[in-house]
Parts: sequence; structure tokens; C-alpha cells
Amino acid sequence: MSKKKESDSQIIKRLIKKKHPDAWLIEFASIGNKLITNEYGAFTRDGLTTYVLSPQKKLTKTGEMTWPREKHGEVDHFAIKSHFAIDGLEFVTGNRGKEVQKFLEREKKDSFTRLIRPFYQKILGFRSKKRWKQITATIGYLLILIFVIGLFTSEDDKSDKNNTKTVTTTPKTENEAPKENKKEVTDEQEQKETERLAEEQRKKEEADRLAEEKKKQEEAQRLAEEQKKQEEEAARLAEEQRQEEQRLAEEQDQQKEATNVYFKNCSAAKAAGAAPVYAGEPGYGKHLDRDGDGIGCDR
Repeated sequence: MSKKKESDSQIIKRLIKKKHPDAWLIEFASIGNKLITNEYGAFTRDGLTTYVLSPQKKLTKTGEMTWPREKHGEVDHFAIKSHFAIDGLEFVTGNRGKEVQKFLEREKKDSFTRLIRPFYQKILGFRSKKRWKQITATIGYLLILIFVIGLFTSEDDKSDKNNTKTVTTTPKTENEAPKENKKEVTDEQEQKETERLAEEQRKKEEADRLAEEKKKQEEAQRLAEEQKKQEEEAARLAEEQRQEEQRLAEEQDQQKEATNVYFKNCSAAKAAGAAPVYAGEPGYGKHLDRDGDGIGCDR
């Protein structure tokens, strides 16, 4: 008998268990606020290490974090995943998030505030409150419901036929086999559609993140340019103020020089070309104005 081929999930769990023999849980997990497809985490006493399986069927490490101790955080349990935020760290687990919460509360003395939301917002497709996702999920669930109803209806029709005529066990098995194959194909298609929608959402979130970063960079550049202009304007005003202070200082120096002008007699004033000298002008003095009429050296 040939050995059954391992699936990718079985391979990655086996390899993680071999690498982390002390792991108490190996489950879907991602560090951050998104659960990445096909990423598994090794939950140990010390922390969480995440991996994906490479095309060569080898482990590729994608992240690592140490458990916070005696901190308070928040946990949001959805239908198929749980989102943890504690001490500035975020990580997402699969549908065994409640076990992780109990472990952290018991072993690490952490505490959590559990976010409460209506039950329908925990269902896949209704968690993000985005209209297009809700519509897509509703259509998908209706198709699944129709498929299940059709499956039961088909089984009822088959039972009615068995009541009217005798059939052997072998033909019945052969008739049921295509339906089982059809169900497997449908499940695979639904899984691919779910993965496709998840990938589209990831790309959209990545595009939004890049756009936000670009916007922040442009805003930072604009503020830097405004700061540069302000600095240049301040430098210009400082230079003008310096020049004005220099001009005033020169005028004061000139005034001082004018104040210090002195003529010993009218001959010196005439030799300097300053005669007659009027009261208030540089060089005027009472010794030059004998008659006291406010004009010196007028004779």
C-alpha cells in the first residue's frame, strides 16, 4: 500500500514541531494586525515564532516576538481568528485564540479587555463593516445554503427511488461518488475565492498604506520647505536690523564728532570755513560771540 502524501499544512506543522519540540500549540498565527494565509506560529512559553513553507518545502521564518509579562491588553475574538493587542504588540491567531488568552492570563499574568461586538460582526465578511464585503459574504452564504438544500433534496429523491425499485450496493456507491467529488470541487472553489478576496483586501490595504506614507512624506517636505523659508526670512530681517543698527551707530558717531568740534578763535573758525558760526552749530562758543547775538565770528 502506497504512503499517503502529506499536505502542506501537515508538512509545516511537522517541521515546526521538530524545530520547537517545546511548543504547546502550533496554529495559524501572524505578527501584526492581519492573519496571513498559510502562515503558522509556534506558541512556546517564551514567545511566538511564525513561519511559512517555501516552494522547496522548507521552513521560512517570518517573525518572532516575546510574550509581554503582567501587562494589560485587548483581545477581539472573531469567528475564525482572534486579534491581540498588548504592550504595543499585535498578533493574530486562528480559531484557538481563547486558548492563547487563557495561557497568557495564567502563565504570564497578563489581563485583557475583551471587545464586545454583535455576533454577526464576528462572521467572515461582516467583521470589517465594509459594504462590498458584506454583499459578497451574503451571496456566498446564500450559495452555500442553496447547495446544502439541494444536497438534502437530492438525498430525499434518491431515498424515494430506492423505495420503488431494488438497486445493488455497488451502483449506489458509484452514483454517490460524483456528488462527493462535486462537493470537494465546490469546497475548493470556495476556498480559492476566499483566498482571492483576502489577497485583494491585502493589496488594497497595502496600497492605502503606501498612499498614506506618501502623503505624510509630502506633508513633511512641505513643512520643511516652510521652515526653510521662515528661517531665510528671519535671517533677512536680522540682516536688515543689523544694517539699521550699524547706520544708527554711524550717525551717532558723526553726531559725537560734530559735538566735539572746537574753534579756539575766529581765525581758526575762518580757516576751517565755518565762520560765521551760529548758536547750535558744531564749534559755536560764547568766546566767539562777543556781542552775544547768537552769531559767532560775524565781524
